[in-house]
Amino acid sequence: MSGRFLIGSGGVKKALPVTNLVSALTGSGYSVTLTWTPPNAAVHDQIVVERSIDGGGYSVVATLANSSSTYTESPGFSIDATYRVKATKAAGVDSDYVTATTRRTLPAAPSINSLYRVGNDGTIVLDANSPGHAKISRFDVGLSTNDGGSYGSYDADSGADPDHVWYSVVPHNAVCRARIRTVDTLAQVSAWVTSGQLVNVNDTTGPALGTLSVTASGRGALINFAAPTDASGVSATYLQIDTGGGWATIANFGTGGASNWYMNFASGDRGKLVNFRLYSVDIYGNATTGSTVQFQTAPQGTFYAFPSESATYETAGTPTWRSDTDDVISGFFDGTYGTQAGAWFYGTAFADICKGHTPDTVRLFMIRNGSDGSTGNNVIQMHTNTSKPGGDVSLTGASDNGPLLAGSNASADHVLPGGWYTAIGNGTARGISTRDPGSYRRLQGRAKNAYSGLVTIIFN
Repeated sequence: MSGRFLIGSGGVKKALPVTNLVSALTGSGYSVTLTWTPPNAAVHDQIVVERSIDGGGYSVVATLANSSSTYTESPGFSIDATYRVKATKAAGVDSDYVTATTRRTLPAAPSINSLYRVGNDGTIVLDANSPGHAKISRFDVGLSTNDGGSYGSYDADSGADPDHVWYSVVPHNAVCRARIRTVDTLAQVSAWVTSGQLVNVNDTTGPALGTLSVTASGRGALINFAAPTDASGVSATYLQIDTGGGWATIANFGTGGASNWYMNFASGDRGKLVNFRLYSVDIYGNATTGSTVQFQTAPQGTFYAFPSESATYETAGTPTWRSDTDDVISGFFDGTYGTQAGAWFYGTAFADICKGHTPDTVRLFMIRNGSDGSTGNNVIQMHTNTSKPGGDVSLTGASDNGPLLAGSNASADHVLPGGWYTAIGNGTARGISTRDPGSYRRLQGRAKNAYSGLVTIIFN
């Protein structure tokens, strides 16, 4: 019989071991390949390969044919892999193990998030992530300013995470690419990973801001603005407000375009003149601060407008304002005096109180002069005069029947029609006239009664 074998106890045959076992890194360093010379195939059945990772216990990774002489696998990144091989025999005793030299696979490469520019001084930042496994010593980093034609050597980034790597004073208009690789504790390196292209344009101009407008809406404000534009790209656009204590950001619209934004005001900010502005930043950190837009917030509470004067205009003969101002008279008196039209004048009090906002409730105090005149509703209407004009007042809006003042010195705090409130709020209405088209009515005027014509304006 040809061949060699060992006789174990009791005459059991023992397989011969493999010889010439060698381990080597292959597959660009991420795989391990074993090669060996198998014993005579007639004296064993199979070849078994076992592996230990980082000094741990062995486990079977392959069972091969008896004539096999090589095995390759990829155990992972930065793995200290030790292999041992034996020949087995079903009807006998396995051979002794033969152990190969321990090999460490190469580390994994980092991943790149972005290469971007910061500020206006030519600083570029590489944002990268570590592969996250053990045995990392550092990361080698390079920057090319000629689109990858050559890479300058920069300080290595030590530690287990490359995070952000900064390059200073990069030339204007340089076409940049960065690369990075992992270095393990055995000084083995991963493949280089290269970033995308970044043209380092030294953009020192912030975004161009669109028009900002602020209009009243309910008791709040509706803010509208057009989209900022920037050749390099807008990073963020902020809406800021100053209510008297300095500028504060109240909204971040990100990289979005035109926007409508509604804002309610706290009680403490009602009745104030507040300032709005836009603040926009491009991707390089260049900022633009927009022009200030002022906005008058709606008042809150109860306010009183006393007339500065009251008077009566009569149409008989040469129309003129009556010299006596004690009373406010309306309606047809007689053929001598003709039709009378009384009025209260408030200057700009309505506008000063309302500040452009529509009130919730408005009342007019009226008091009859004793029992003078006929009893009936006192027809009233708004006018636009701040003071007594040369002729009759200029009327605006619809008339209102007014209160029925029956009895001597009867009075009423009459709620004015809601249809008047817009004109009172925006200041186009500046006074109130009483002008009954029929019967004669006589009310106490401002000179006789300090509360005659008092207008109460309420903002909830």
